[in-house]
Amino acid sequence: MKNIPEGEVLILLRTKGSLLSEYTGDNFQVFAVEQVASVLGLMLNTSHPQKGADYLNTLMEVFLDMELEEKNRMARNTVEFIDSQIAGVSDTLSYFENNLQSFRSSNRTYDIAAESNTVFQQITSLEAELARERFNKDYFEELKSYLQNGNFEQIIAPSGLGISDPTLNSLISSLISLQSERSNLLFSQTEASPRVRELNRKIQDASSSILELIRNLSNSAQMKINDLEIRINSINRQFSRLPSTEQNLVRIQRGRNLNESIYNYLQQRRAEAAIAMASNFAANKIVEYAQASGNPIKVKQQAIYLIFLVIGFIVPVVIIGFIVIIDNRVKDPKELESLLSMPLLAKIPQNKADSSLVVLREPRSAIAESFRALKTNISFVVPMDQKLAVAVSSTLAGEGKTFTAINLASIYALNQKKAILVSCDMFKPNAMRDFELKSKIGLSNYLSQQVDSESDIIQKTENPFLDIIYAGVIPPNPSDLLGSYRFASLVKDLKLRYDVVVLDTPPVGLISQSLEVAKHVDMILFVLRQNFSEMSFIEDINDLKTKKGIQHLYAILNGVSAKDLAYKGYNYGYYEESGKKKKIASKRT
Repeated sequence: MKNIPEGEVLILLRTKGSLLSEYTGDNFQVFAVEQVASVLGLMLNTSHPQKGADYLNTLMEVFLDMELEEKNRMARNTVEFIDSQIAGVSDTLSYFENNLQSFRSSNRTYDIAAESNTVFQQITSLEAELARERFNKDYFEELKSYLQNGNFEQIIAPSGLGISDPTLNSLISSLISLQSERSNLLFSQTEASPRVRELNRKIQDASSSILELIRNLSNSAQMKINDLEIRINSINRQFSRLPSTEQNLVRIQRGRNLNESIYNYLQQRRAEAAIAMASNFAANKIVEYAQASGNPIKVKQQAIYLIFLVIGFIVPVVIIGFIVIIDNRVKDPKELESLLSMPLLAKIPQNKADSSLVVLREPRSAIAESFRALKTNISFVVPMDQKLAVAVSSTLAGEGKTFTAINLASIYALNQKKAILVSCDMFKPNAMRDFELKSKIGLSNYLSQQVDSESDIIQKTENPFLDIIYAGVIPPNPSDLLGSYRFASLVKDLKLRYDVVVLDTPPVGLISQSLEVAKHVDMILFVLRQNFSEMSFIEDINDLKTKKGIQHLYAILNGVSAKDLAYKGYNYGYYEESGKKKKIASKRT
């Protein structure tokens, strides 16, 4: 309790399992002191020597108490059984004694004639023998009940009740010994251990043998009871010839003497069992009490601090290194530019707003500035005076292609370029829900010829320079519709009517026909997302250019963190976000 302020106590609550593991197993050893001696030694390895010595001393005392308790249990069961028999006999004996005294007083009869005395002695002897046989039969029935119910601890030894059958005494003694050995084993082993299972088998065999013997002894006792009852009835017929006064006297005295003999017999057996219980002693004894040896284990605080300090550095490094190794997502924009076989036109900051219409609603935000930079960079690829058709796509959903398409079209509309946004992702018809337009008729309705005119699917927005074509209802064959002649004709007509046509196409990794759109546009913007897109996507995008020959393919990195947007040597401009003025470095190409 070192370094603990006065008045405070630390209490450590231990589970039973943790205590057993500390005081058993490798820490606890039992060994023979000498090869030929019957002395066992106990040894316990513990950090507190005196506590370990107290534990071993208590363990030995408890073991001796258990051994003595096991011996006394049988004698105690015998005494309890006899007491239950004595209680009934005592009441009956008192009854007959009172009746005998009353009869003699009222009839002035104090002696019995010779003939009645002879009959009386015969009947008394036979009834005493009959009572003992009934007592034996009751014991057999109770013993059978204990065995059938598995209550081996309640078994009473027959020798304690005067039953001298040697076979029964031997089997009962063997069963009690096996049960005692099994109880001792269960302190250190489980029911599933081979030794306990072997003892269970032996106990079951002994129990079956005793049950069979008890049936034979019970039948033999019943035959003796029947024989004695016949002989008693025969003598009773002779007794009926005696005068009525003598009959009544003999009958009362016979009952009194019978119960007195049974009472004396039970009292004798009870005294013998009580003496046996009082004289019992444990067969084993403690030769020498345990003593604490050695010094308490001292904790090396400096070593512990050093070990945990090293672990505190190594474990985080290993964990972080493991995370870095298995994390194959796009993180560094510079690394991305070095791996791409095409230009990276723009880096779009993370969108923290609830709506995708950031450019229209916050035209001076950081995101709006990044789309202005994107529009500028596109002008170096496609001249500004030329009409533009752009397809925006990605590898998987969630990388921000729809967000990019919406705001790219919006930035052209803010610059008074007549733009139209076409949602070609007919698998997600609600992608443009932020515009909150009423009509749900869209591209799928037109391509499936449910609508004849292009004007029926073009919807106006709040900005007069921006129109939208929804994806429409989900058709059964959206992939086939994108490769149809009607779609190609629609794109051609839109390029004549608008300055800028932005197509939000399905993800390339999910819809193979998405590349069909590449035939009808001037450039394809492929969107990647920081900390979301996998590095393997870069190789797939490069293959589109190198293997499939799509030359007008460009990349955009979406969801870029603020630290990766800070460039040195570029023009700075103010922008507004969340009601505050901040600065951002926007790349001008």
